[in-house]
Amino acid sequence: MTVTVSIGLAESKHDDTIETLMNRADKYMYYAKQAGRNKVSISN
Repeated sequence: MTVTVSIGLAESKHDDTIETLMNRADKYMYYAKQAGRNKVSISN
C-alpha cells in the first residue's frame, strides 16, 4: 500500500477568523495537490 500526503498550511494573521484561516489553508492544500505527491504548500 502506498500512502501520499498533501498539506496546506496557513499562518494566522491578527484579523483572521477561523473561516478565513481554514479557507486559506484549504486553498494551499489544493496547490500542494496540483504540484504532485507528498508536497507541502505554505501561505505566509
